[in-house]
Amino acid sequence: MSTRAFSDERPDLIEELGRRLERGIEDVRAYLASPEGQELRRRIAQVAVIAAPLLFRMRFFRASPIGRVLGLVGGAALLVKLAEALRDWEPVVAIELD
Repeated sequence: MSTRAFSDERPDLIEELGRRLERGIEDVRAYLASPEGQELRRRIAQVAVIAAPLLFRMRFFRASPIGRVLGLVGGAALLVKLAEALRDWEPVVAIELD
């Protein structure tokens, strides 16, 4: 394969990757909007709310500079807020008319 042939295929490859990524995001959003996805979001939020204070007390987390900064600015509270936002989020799914 010549370099010219590869460079001609690159835009097609990038477009295909973009389409597949978009389709994957749509599929995940559709799953999260389903009753099973809602239950999954609720459970992930519960685990995050329970684990947040414990995570920020662990030695390996406090030993890192990022962990110290997050502990100083209230990283556990931030993680709890993100978990609550995930739990309460209602994804909008586009309906395909075939």
